[in-house]
Amino acid sequence: MKKERKFNRELFAVTLLYIIAGIGLTALLVYMARKYFDTAYLLAFGLGGLLVWLLILSLSLKHQWAGTILAFILCLGLIGGDIFVHKISDVTDNIVVVYDTYSVQIISAKNSKVTKDDSFLGLRLGYVGSEEYYTNWALGILQNNEKITGLEEVPYESYIDCFKDLVAGNIDLMVLSSIAEGELEEAADNGDISEYAYRSLFYDEQKMALEPLETVDINNNGFTILINGVDLSGTDIHKKARADVNILVTVNPTTAKVNIQVLPRDLWVEIPERGYKKTKLNRASSLEGTQGTINAIENYFDHTFKINYYAKMNFDGFISLVDKVGGIEVYSQYTYSAGGYTFKKGMNKMDGAKALMFCRARKMLPENDVSRGKNQMRVIQAIMEKFLKKPSVDKMFAILDVVEGNFVTSFTEKDFISMYNLLMNIKDRMVIESNSMKGNTKHYEMDPLIHQWLYYFIPDEGQKEAALQRILDTIDGK
Repeated sequence: MKKERKFNRELFAVTLLYIIAGIGLTALLVYMARKYFDTAYLLAFGLGGLLVWLLILSLSLKHQWAGTILAFILCLGLIGGDIFVHKISDVTDNIVVVYDTYSVQIISAKNSKVTKDDSFLGLRLGYVGSEEYYTNWALGILQNNEKITGLEEVPYESYIDCFKDLVAGNIDLMVLSSIAEGELEEAADNGDISEYAYRSLFYDEQKMALEPLETVDINNNGFTILINGVDLSGTDIHKKARADVNILVTVNPTTAKVNIQVLPRDLWVEIPERGYKKTKLNRASSLEGTQGTINAIENYFDHTFKINYYAKMNFDGFISLVDKVGGIEVYSQYTYSAGGYTFKKGMNKMDGAKALMFCRARKMLPENDVSRGKNQMRVIQAIMEKFLKKPSVDKMFAILDVVEGNFVTSFTEKDFISMYNLLMNIKDRMVIESNSMKGNTKHYEMDPLIHQWLYYFIPDEGQKEAALQRILDTIDGK
């Protein structure tokens, strides 16, 4: 007579827990392998998950409580892994951006009584004749809102002259493009206009996709990243804006060598999209966005290397990043004051706000933009060293919280994981070289794009060639 088996609810519950944990572990590992690693890892990760599951199941048959505890720990690990993957995916969905935002507005003076509901009959609209795209875009907006009839159009050669006439009351309205915003902000900083303030009556924006960059396997090949610090606050990071910080970071994973090359914002470069007319490097970003900056830099160095990735951060993100790594210590060549802060010759402890001023100040420094470039270089190096000194998951999550909304990049989720692993592998033998160019910071020329006399940075003889050679040597592992 066969003995009747009783249903064991405890054994059933434990077995069910093993199954859930095992399937969950295997699924998570396979997902991570497909998303963040090469295809070759897929089978290994899947088999690894199954082996751990079978190990726990085998242990549970002999030692039920030990197996149960391990299964419970495994479930907690799955929850942690799921949070990690979700966090990475959520942030990268927002910061991996391959487009710039262009905008156009129809504005009036800040004290004007004109509103968007008024008739524009007899009003005078100023615009820059060379910016036909934005002018037609603005006229289309006015046409759609039935404001075009009886409107007098007044052409100008420069946004600054147009804005001055708007403030003086010589015109009633002005076409303000995303290009003009950077020009007028700089004019206000330099004292060319009394203040930069206006009332926006109509606003529209569009997205412009960037050309795909020539990426590489960063674990085996040298690569170059363009780091832009743009003149923006808030979360409007996608807009075209002046790039006051332009730094090329070249990394070789084999030699663990990192070359940081600062490019002065006033560097005289050609803009391919503008018929190779010359202007300041920071104007390339306000005129043509991230793509324009990349093209201008590659053209400046005669297309001898490719920018493989880019990263763009605004002022708010920079401040928060420095604060999240616990502040930094940076060397200053001089003793001076700027923006309410005092910097002493030697090492200075800085929070985010003070570090930002250290990166932006230039007029009181002996070499002007060259001195500022050196300061920017030191700050970037200090941030890298502070993070790599004690890397941790908590610090990485803190940085992810900072960059969202204040940072955009061409790095994908897989690239982020690869970069993190690469830095962990080479951090103990990493050699960082920081370089800037010497040259004339007060070379005046008539800017062919905005029709004003501006000063530019002209490198001394051999400086451009030396900078290029350092980048190429790093890529080639020399």
